[in-house]
Amino acid sequence: MKKIDAHVHVGKGNPLLDEGMETTNESTDPKHLIRRMDEFKIEKAVVLALDIPNCLVTNDYVASLQRKYPKRFIGAACINPMKHRDFGLKELKRCVEKLGLRVLKLMPPYQFFHLNDRRLYKIYDYMEKNKIILITHTGITDWPYAKLEYCRPLDVDSVATDFPKLRIVMAHCGDPWFFETREVLFKNRNVYADFSGMVIKSDPYRNKAFLQKFFDDYLDKFPIDRLLFATDWPFITFDEYEDAISSYKIPKKTLKAIGLPEQEIWKRILYKNAENLLSDQ
Repeated sequence: MKKIDAHVHVGKGNPLLDEGMETTNESTDPKHLIRRMDEFKIEKAVVLALDIPNCLVTNDYVASLQRKYPKRFIGAACINPMKHRDFGLKELKRCVEKLGLRVLKLMPPYQFFHLNDRRLYKIYDYMEKNKIILITHTGITDWPYAKLEYCRPLDVDSVATDFPKLRIVMAHCGDPWFFETREVLFKNRNVYADFSGMVIKSDPYRNKAFLQKFFDDYLDKFPIDRLLFATDWPFITFDEYEDAISSYKIPKKTLKAIGLPEQEIWKRILYKNAENLLSDQ
């Protein structure tokens, strides 16, 4: 079944990505990435810029990938609001109006701010008016310099409420605060969640069984039209996610609660939901 991966990292030469590639023996070379995408029927991938301490993948670089491979890559800018006097509004406008990027990734636990900090509201206002998608890190991080106080899914709620037309993706489903994520999704129809980063070689607790238990516990509790397939590649290989999903049988009680055939559920999660989200750009 074809897929869209809503959360892929690119670039090299910084400690975080290099560590990921060493763990999985993958490469962020775009041609290698496309070969691996073809192998697992991943039609498109959202490729993320990165701007956190000691780790930089520039907005210009992901924009160049989007230009070179427009049918395969959707570039997402990354801005650290704390590095800019205007909290990144000028850079965001450059990314949108000059580079053609239509997605912004914010990383609060790595950039040290709360997503609902009102100093960022001018950014959200611009994004809402220009139909720019926001991806924000929620939940899991094992990076020693990150701060968990900025990871909570609940921070998304006030932004989603104050900007009801701003589409927001909660990366990592707020792991481990899944029920908190569920409440934010249930209340705000403009919020999505991706389940990237739930199978990580560096964390023995987060493995195939962990992802499948997430499906057991939450597949019928999250809105099925706002759950997105995503991996966090190259920290995770496509093989691991393919194995976890292909070997998982949705229980009958879950199918009954959702009210859809199993094939239709996977079609939405793996492809259709992301296609719908990304199409209105």
